[in-house]
Amino acid sequence: MQNLMINMENLKNHFLVNDEDFEKVVNDEEFNSTEGNDAIVFMGHGSESAADKTYQRLQEEYVKAGKDNIFIATVEGQVTIEDVIQKLKGRGFRKILLKPFMIVAGDHAKKMIWLLMRKILGKQFFKMKDMK
Repeated sequence: MQNLMINMENLKNHFLVNDEDFEKVVNDEEFNSTEGNDAIVFMGHGSESAADKTYQRLQEEYVKAGKDNIFIATVEGQVTIEDVIQKLKGRGFRKILLKPFMIVAGDHAKKMIWLLMRKILGKQFFKMKDMK
């Protein structure tokens, strides 16, 4: 995670705006560790703005890098958890690590996302590991 640490002075700047930013995220081994699970689902906030396309681009970069067991979903964006469930089906994934992909792990990451994912993915008979 050392590679992804953000200096507080740089918070005014956007992240994931150029190829180098995406490469840092996709290639960070610690950040992308499945921790013994079959797959990772990152949950972002998402929005109705054009910035929401960042999540789709990140998913594309993971696929290009051959990391086809890492998925991006959003709470309020274009790519929903239902979209990710369709991608997970039939792939043989039994243990899925759910991780927040948000600037601040507030209520969305700590409560709402976990409950939503547990409800939806639990119905799909996936074994999920709780977020830390």
